[in-house]
Amino acid sequence: MLRLLASLFVFVAICGPGYAAEAPRAHMRVAFVIDSTADMAALFGGGSKLLAVENALASVLPNHTDKLDIGLLVYGHRVSGQQACTDTERLRPIGRFEANALVDLLSGLKTKGDAPVSAALTAALTGPDVIDGRTAFVLIAGGPESCQADPCETASRLVSGHTLPVNVIAIDAGGEADQLQPLKCIADSTKGGFWRVGSTMELAAALDDALANIAKLGVPPAPSTGAVASLAGVPPQGSLEANASAGKPNDADLALTALLTDTGPQLTTGLAWRVFIETAGSKDPFKLVATSSDANPNFKLPSGDYLVNVAFGRAYVTRSVKISAGSQAAQLVINAGGLKIAAQLADGSLAAPQLVTCDVFSDQRDQFGNRTKVLAGIKPGVVVRLNSGLYHVAATYGDANATVGTDVGVEAGKITDAVFTLTGAKVTFKLAQQAGGEALAGTSWTIFGGGGETVKHSVAALPTHILAAGSYSVAAERGGKTYTQEFTVKPSEAMQVEVLAAAEP
Repeated sequence: MLRLLASLFVFVAICGPGYAAEAPRAHMRVAFVIDSTADMAALFGGGSKLLAVENALASVLPNHTDKLDIGLLVYGHRVSGQQACTDTERLRPIGRFEANALVDLLSGLKTKGDAPVSAALTAALTGPDVIDGRTAFVLIAGGPESCQADPCETASRLVSGHTLPVNVIAIDAGGEADQLQPLKCIADSTKGGFWRVGSTMELAAALDDALANIAKLGVPPAPSTGAVASLAGVPPQGSLEANASAGKPNDADLALTALLTDTGPQLTTGLAWRVFIETAGSKDPFKLVATSSDANPNFKLPSGDYLVNVAFGRAYVTRSVKISAGSQAAQLVINAGGLKIAAQLADGSLAAPQLVTCDVFSDQRDQFGNRTKVLAGIKPGVVVRLNSGLYHVAATYGDANATVGTDVGVEAGKITDAVFTLTGAKVTFKLAQQAGGEALAGTSWTIFGGGGETVKHSVAALPTHILAAGSYSVAAERGGKTYTQEFTVKPSEAMQVEVLAAAEP
């Protein structure tokens, strides 16, 4: 039954500035911007990424429509090839309408061309129905910009001086973290939130959190105050809890508690509860009916079969609960532990945390030998909560291929320390007309591994990358000419690779 949840969720939205005057209203305005490019055809849960978005909205959105006015813009859904780089369409202006109507619009979309993220942001953030300080955006994307534009610069420029947060949900079907991480700068530059989700449960939670956070903003201060409302880091809100707790005369009380391990202790903070009801015969097997961030929530619910999910960090447990008349209590044991990662250099000194990124994968592999990514983008020194079990942890030093990995076991109620020794080396590249000469600006660099695979691409006069030990070649392109050179990287030994170009006339 729990597998049915894999067909549930995903989330997106966006908006922009056309600052028409309007009388204050109680509702925040949300513009969803949804990716319908070829990236959204990837298998995710029980279907495609796009289908997961439909199911997520169908399940979660009805619980928020009484607090939000909603609009919809999609991109990459009509054509493929170069024409797709201008393919954006506003399917619905911001206003009041039912969640089912939104889902119906999505159900007719096709997954087609390239990803004009910048063009979509421009169309959304310059829309005629966008009100400064009253509109928030939710961008749901399955891949990065692919139309030779910079969505981060676009977003930063469009919201300059305005309160228009863009919240980003990036859908990772496995192994896509490096491609999706650059989307975070859209959220950062607009004071929005960022979620990278790797399962349908995470999609549901991200969508619920984002919409609850937006609804909580209510009517922000007038733009003249200069206030910027940030959604980043706001914990899940009990947006459905008030309705659930009010209940009806014949509803039953369901009291919930969570334990860290079988023998305790009881958790009193950091919990996110979600209650789903089974909907037999419906398009969606489960519907989200209640949430809470209380330690010991008490819900009033009609009799029926439910799934109760409680999350503690990235650790969680889901349990079936049958509710009948009267008061009932359920205690869920999360069996959570902590993982703390440390990264050191070959000389024993700690690596700069900003240069190290760690990903956590499941211990098991699928039929193709791939692992499921459980958590991405962890920084050293931070304790992350995980279900007890075996995991594979990969630590990447720098922005290229200097990655080391190891298997670790997380025990319930304990913190596991994983220490990595990083052997990558910093390599600086310079194109000069003569040995020891000035670095030539406007140079495009491509680094190739020993097998000919592309390791890194950059454009700069003196780029520096951290590379794993091994043999490489580099191609420096400038002024229509390409210059190549081979080099070898030794563990933890910084070096400079100087490529000589023919003298320019």
